[in-house]
Amino acid sequence: MKKDKIKIVDEQLNDDGIRRFLEQRPSDGTSEDFHILLKAYRGLNEENFSRFLSFFKEEGRSISTRNKAGQSLYDIVVKHKKSTAYAKLLAPES
Repeated sequence: MKKDKIKIVDEQLNDDGIRRFLEQRPSDGTSEDFHILLKAYRGLNEENFSRFLSFFKEEGRSISTRNKAGQSLYDIVVKHKKSTAYAKLLAPES
């Protein structure tokens, strides 16, 4: 079976490309902030995700938002071996 998409690694997006993740909306009743964060985490490299978080916070959105199971994105990311940089960006302030 032929793949219909080419995997792009470490793509640098401009600010408009990164801000498009803020337009994501859930269709299943998930918290809007959580849904947007999860989509950005899955779709952006570390550098772009860091830039995304500044736009996300500028809109007054919360990185400590939780999914239906009560998990924050940080709770999920810390379990992924290759996501240390993302976890640092999402870590709760002490």
